[in-house]
Amino acid sequence: MVTIRDNVFTILNLRKKLLLPASNESSENKMILLSRAKIALIVDQVEDTASAEDSQLQSNEEEWQRELFPTVLEHHGTLIPVLDMDAFLASTKTN
Repeated sequence: MVTIRDNVFTILNLRKKLLLPASNESSENKMILLSRAKIALIVDQVEDTASAEDSQLQSNEEEWQRELFPTVLEHHGTLIPVLDMDAFLASTKTN
């Protein structure tokens, strides 16, 4: 748990949740705040942000990713998997 701007957030490490190896970087933690869910996601880095309408999202063709990343967004010529936060948070509660 962490308090940021007078709000208490539960901290979730995306590397652990996605079963990725620990990072070797010793830099300070970076977080993405999900204020509606009061969750702080620890991430390696944030390179860019984008907003998208539902009509801009495409189905993810990678079957193994679809549970948590059902859609992708084309952003500057790159397909970016879009995390389904409801599915992510639901899976976090059961693990």
